[in-house]
Amino acid sequence: MVSPPVSHTAVSGLPLDQVGVAGALAASARQFGSAIGVAVTGSIVAGSSAGFVHSSHAAWVVIGACGVAVLALGLISTSGWARDAAARNGRRLATAPQGDPLPGRSADRIEARTE
Repeated sequence: MVSPPVSHTAVSGLPLDQVGVAGALAASARQFGSAIGVAVTGSIVAGSSAGFVHSSHAAWVVIGACGVAVLALGLISTSGWARDAAARNGRRLATAPQGDPLPGRSADRIEARTE
């Protein structure tokens, strides 16, 4: 339920040459979040001396709170403000010169880093 909106938000408004990077970052963040979620809930259950059933209640509370946070972030990231920001950044990236890796930065700062 979360994966398609996150992927859509990550790639919407970007020029075609940036879509793959945005999709890869979204997929990597999703995998990282899954791994951290398993580690955190596993440590909650393993760290309690109350037994598996009683300690799993705390893990379910954490999972529920994370679900509410994901729901809130999903609502924010699909709002009109987020769509406008994605479109604005996409236009900015599309109009950037091909040699400029970071649009909006001055050329002398980029040259200073490369010297």
